[in-house]
Amino acid sequence: MALDLPFPWWLLLSPLALGLLGLVVGSFLNVVVHRTPLRLERQWWGDVAQQLGDAESHRRVFGAPAPAAVQATADALDKALQALPELTLSKPRSRCPGCGAPIRWYQNVPVLSWAWLRGKCAACKAAISARYPLVELLTAVLFAATAWRFGAVPSTLAWCAFVAVLLVLSFIDWDTTVLPDDLTLPLLVDTRSGALPLFSLHRRIRLLTKNNQDQTQLNWAAFQGTAPGMSCAPGSKGLNGPADITIPTNR
Repeated sequence: MALDLPFPWWLLLSPLALGLLGLVVGSFLNVVVHRTPLRLERQWWGDVAQQLGDAESHRRVFGAPAPAAVQATADALDKALQALPELTLSKPRSRCPGCGAPIRWYQNVPVLSWAWLRGKCAACKAAISARYPLVELLTAVLFAATAWRFGAVPSTLAWCAFVAVLLVLSFIDWDTTVLPDDLTLPLLVDTRSGALPLFSLHRRIRLLTKNNQDQTQLNWAAFQGTAPGMSCAPGSKGLNGPADITIPTNR
């Protein structure tokens, strides 16, 4: 139920306003979905180069000095990684994946620009995936539905953020089967801190093991960090399938 908030809060938190916000956020989510896996892969290749260049580790594992070719490979990988342009969520500017032409601001208006350009690059006329406007529209619908469900209350914005992260994780998982820690770990909210009390859902989650024989009851408190046995597998860069998470079982 909406609170009696003074103008313009009731309007800014209305389904229409948050739906429009969802279009803008959806455009940004497209960037996150595309670049986050690439940044992870760069990090993984950096780890490979570092491991290959660790002569002491090679000696401990193989009992012999590392061959010169291994060190040469490590140096070549490191040099190639250093030569790559900076990649963040804001740099470089969005470009056409076909010809590399930069996308101007008026060509990046959610949904409308894609429709105006008829789903093609303005420079090379290469087709642009329809998933971009679909993500924007889906985000808008979910934001509007969230506003309708929770009303004009401040916590609605938190729920919208939660929905946005889940949407990003869904598309990244679909493309790569990887769930990055940078996105999953912030969802493990400590409700006792009062930061996001809306997540204090007093429920029990039942998780079945792969063979459906062992059953674990995990209280929501586990997501507050109170289950010391719950952890990601050593060396994992993200949750990638059911084997990458360790949960204590009740036998």
